[in-house]
Amino acid sequence: MKILWIHSHFYNWMGGTKFVLEVVKRLKTTCEVEVLIQGGEAEVINKFTDAGIVVNNLHSLSTNSILFWPLFYFSCGRDVKKVQKIVDNNNFDTVIASMFPGNYLASKIKNIEYYQYCYEPYAAFWDKTSINNQVFYKRMVYNIFRFIYSKEDLKSTRAASKLFTLSSETKIAIENIYDRDSIITRLGVDTDFYRKTINPGLINKYSDNFILLHNTDFSPAKRTVFLLDAVERIYPLVKNVKLLITCSVNDDDKINALSKEINRRGISEQIDILGFVNHDLLPDVYSLADLVAYPGTSNGAGSSAVSLFVLEAMACGTPAIRSNDSKTEVLDKINGELFNPLDLDEFCEKFISLVNNKNIVELYSLRCRDYIKKNYSWKGTSKIIFESISGK
Repeated sequence: MKILWIHSHFYNWMGGTKFVLEVVKRLKTTCEVEVLIQGGEAEVINKFTDAGIVVNNLHSLSTNSILFWPLFYFSCGRDVKKVQKIVDNNNFDTVIASMFPGNYLASKIKNIEYYQYCYEPYAAFWDKTSINNQVFYKRMVYNIFRFIYSKEDLKSTRAASKLFTLSSETKIAIENIYDRDSIITRLGVDTDFYRKTINPGLINKYSDNFILLHNTDFSPAKRTVFLLDAVERIYPLVKNVKLLITCSVNDDDKINALSKEINRRGISEQIDILGFVNHDLLPDVYSLADLVAYPGTSNGAGSSAVSLFVLEAMACGTPAIRSNDSKTEVLDKINGELFNPLDLDEFCEKFISLVNNKNIVELYSLRCRDYIKKNYSWKGTSKIIFESISGK
């Protein structure tokens, strides 16, 4: 078996890109695998080549460019011809596509078996909560693109021999949108890397604080503003809380805008923006926190049902207070707590209770890592995919 994994682009080092890297690394131990992208940054592509993974870069437009959309049929039509040539010249017999428009390209390729890894229904078309949270002109653009191109996403996904997905919640969303069944693999976590660590500098800096950690990519789905609202409400009641914000996108303009909003609210003493954190330091930051917060919601569309940030932190022994869009990552009142992400009062009440009951937080902490080790393994994820497509 020789697999070509098609992904849209490698311009950001985010969850979907990490997923492809970790799964392809494991698949390479049992079969030949290469990756194909429409475009990407050298910094991200090098993470794959450093792992011995061949990356076929088409150097064409992808979804990160506004020009991609009006030129969709022309650009993707040209890409299909390029991909077909790569498939034929290198004797690939299997293609896995991980998101739109990768599924569109894959569905057009001849003489291969086509599978799709669907993280969740494509958010730009199907996540109405995220779309409605955009500013007016972006909301209009999203709706226009959805009207024109969502049918291609539907047809391409339905053409796959099998679908794979991340959780029971995304499985339901896929059934509702695409009318297709899917195989749950779950995410994986490298528990050898993500473990409890001690960084004396960080500990000394924040030793007097109860640390709440949040990660944002500045999209409405991450709902960072919800946590700013929470800090404004919590601070008069609990003085030693400090919110630390890491950024999965290294964007100075957005970081500066967030900083200005925090200053405008008068809560700069309660919040530190750590920015884009080097990968090697992530276990230190996760381990420093008393709790991590994930307030994202997509109202059943699936995009907030999984969070690698939450799982990696739990592997470091840090429990999460998480939106109840997922009930499988965090087990409520067992290794963390769930809340209604549309109810600020509920979040504040639960968070203040946890700050004042550190024994409960410590109990959740003791249970987190074992839960991740038992349920979230990259080896296990890759094994399910390989056995499902190879019939072994």
